[in-house]
Amino acid sequence: MRFTTSSSKWALVRSDLRRFWPLLFGYAVLWLCAMPVALWSHRDYARTLDHVRVLCDIVNSYFSNGGIVAAAIVPACFTVLLAMALFSYLMNSRSVGLMHSLPITRGAQFGVHFAVGVGMFTAVHVVTALISLPVQAALGAVDLQGTLEWLAVAEVSGLLFFSLSTLCAMVTGWLLAIPVIYAGVNFLFAAFYLLYSAITQIFCWGYEASGWPGWLDWLTPTVRLLWQVTDSKAVLYGLNDRGFRCYVDRLSSGAWTTLAVYLAVAVLLAAVAYCFYRARHSETAGDAIVFPWLRPVVLYVIALAGGMGLGILLWYMISAAKGLAALLVYQIISGLIVYFGVQMLLHKSFRVFTRRGWIGAAALAVALVVIGLAVRFDALGVSRYVPDADQVESVSFGSYYQMRYVDNLTDEEAIAQVIALHEAVLAQGEPTENEMNQAAEEMRGSSADVDQETIEFCYQMKNGGFIRRRFTQIIRRDTPLYEQMNRVYNMPVVRKALVNNYFSVNPDITVENITGGWFNNYKLGGDSVELTGAQARQLFTAVQRYLDSKIQTSADVLDFSESNVAESCFMLQFNYTAAPDTDNSSGNSATRAELGDSNGGQSWVIDCMPSDCTELMDLLISFGLADTRADLMYD
Repeated sequence: MRFTTSSSKWALVRSDLRRFWPLLFGYAVLWLCAMPVALWSHRDYARTLDHVRVLCDIVNSYFSNGGIVAAAIVPACFTVLLAMALFSYLMNSRSVGLMHSLPITRGAQFGVHFAVGVGMFTAVHVVTALISLPVQAALGAVDLQGTLEWLAVAEVSGLLFFSLSTLCAMVTGWLLAIPVIYAGVNFLFAAFYLLYSAITQIFCWGYEASGWPGWLDWLTPTVRLLWQVTDSKAVLYGLNDRGFRCYVDRLSSGAWTTLAVYLAVAVLLAAVAYCFYRARHSETAGDAIVFPWLRPVVLYVIALAGGMGLGILLWYMISAAKGLAALLVYQIISGLIVYFGVQMLLHKSFRVFTRRGWIGAAALAVALVVIGLAVRFDALGVSRYVPDADQVESVSFGSYYQMRYVDNLTDEEAIAQVIALHEAVLAQGEPTENEMNQAAEEMRGSSADVDQETIEFCYQMKNGGFIRRRFTQIIRRDTPLYEQMNRVYNMPVVRKALVNNYFSVNPDITVENITGGWFNNYKLGGDSVELTGAQARQLFTAVQRYLDSKIQTSADVLDFSESNVAESCFMLQFNYTAAPDTDNSSGNSATRAELGDSNGGQSWVIDCMPSDCTELMDLLISFGLADTRADLMYD
C-alpha cells in the first residue's frame, strides 16, 4: 500500500475536542458566571440609577476593575492546563509513538493541537463578550468599548501564555514538569533580581530591594500585564442626573503598547515551540529535559537560584554574624545540595558524584563566590547610582523623623534639587558607628547643630521603573548636606507640597463655592454644630491665610520647634458645590461619578491644626463655638 500524507486533519480536531471538552466547559462556566451573570445580579440597583451612572458605576466599573484584571490573570492559569492536556501524549513513549506513526506530518499535528487550544479559549472569550452586551442593554447602558478592551486583554493574555506553556511542554518529557517550568520562566528574571537585591540590601548602604527596573517589568509578563491594565485613564463620559461629571476607565496608551508587544512575542514563542516540536525525538518521552544542550542551562539556573535563596534563608535563621563569609558558606552548601539533587533528576540515577559532577559543583561554588564579592564591593555601582533628572518622571523624598515626607514632585527644578540632595548624602559618605554614637551624645546634650536622619528617595522613572534608596545620615550645621537640605525644603514648590500633603488640601474648593459646614470639638464632645455659609467662608479664608503663611515661612532642617507645636482639638468641615462644568476628576483610575454629601455637594475636612492658627481660633470664639483658645487645644 502506497504511503500518503493525510489531508484530513479534522479527525484530530474532533479527537481533541472530544477528549478535552471538560476543560472548555469549565472555562466557559467560569467566565459566564464572572461576567454576564454577575452583571445581571446588579439589575435591582441599576433601576435606581440614570443611564450615565449605570454605565459608569456598574458596567464600566465591573469591566475595568474586576473583569479586566481577571482577563490578564485567568488565561495564564487556564492555558497551562490546556497545553498539558493537548500535548500530554508527548510524555508517554507509547502514545507519542502512535501519534507520530499517523499519516499526518509532525508540523501539521502541532498546528492542529495549537489551533484547537487557541480556538477553545477564543470561543469562550467571544461568547462571553457577546452575551454580556444584551445583559448590559437590559441594565440600561452598553459599554461597547469597555467590552472590546476586556476581549483584547483576554485574547492577548491567552495567546501569550498558551504559546509560553506550549513551549514549556516541548522541552520536557514529564507532564507535571510543565507547570513548574512555566512558572519558573514567568518569574525567572524577577527571582534572580530579587535575590541579587536582597544580598545587595544586606551589604550596600542605602540600597533598598523594593525597586523594580523597567526592563524587568517587560521580562515578567504576568506582572506587567496586571500593572498596565489596572493603570487605566479616566475619560469623561457625561453628566449624571445631578449635574456632576462621570468618568469611565479606559486602557492607557502604555497598556495598548504592552498588548501589541506581547502579541508579537506570542507569535515568536509559538514559532519557537513549533521548531522544538519538530526537533524533539520521540524516544525522549519520560526525560526531565528532552534536549541535551538545555540540561546544563536548567541545572545551573536552578542551582544558582536555589543556592542564593536557601543560603540567604539559612543566613537569617542560623548565623548571628553579619558577614559575607557566613553567607557564602551557606550559599555554597545550599547550592551543592540543589546541584546534585537536580543532577539525579536529570540523569535518573544516584550516581552523579563523578569527576565531571564535582567539576560542575566547583564551577557553581566559584560562581556563587564571584556574585557575593561583586555585591559586597558594589562592582555594578548600584548603591551609588543616582538617576539623571531627564530620566525621572516624579520623585518622593523625606525622612522618618523630623522632616516631613513630600510625594510625587514633578517640577523639573525640584527633581534636579532632590537629585542634588541625594548626591550630597552620598558625598558625605556612610557614617561609622563611632560617628553615629558621637552624634547621639551631642543630641542628648540638646545640641541644635546636629541630627540623625533616615532619608528616603523614591524615583518613578519615565521607562516605568522604580528606584528607592534609604540612607541613615548625620546632618551637621554648615555642611554641604545641611545647606542642600535647606535649599530643597525652602523651594516654594516643596513648601506648598508639604503643606498640601500635611493638611490634605482640596484644590477644588474656593471661597465662592462654599455653602456651609460643620464644627466639632473633640475634647468637649457633644454633637457637631452646623455653620452658616458666611461663617464657613470666613473660617475658610482664615485657614487659607494660615496655610499661605506656612508656605512662605522659611525652614531650617535643624530647627525642630515646628514639629513640636501642640495641635488643636477641633474639626472643621467645609461643604461646597462644584459647578457641573468643572472637571473634578483627579485623573485616578478609581474616579467614579462625583457624588458628595446628602445635599448634592462636596466637602473638605481639616483638623489637628497647630496651636499657632490664632486667627482661626479667634473666629471660632467670636462665633460662640468656644470661650477661650484653651478650649480649642488639647491639654
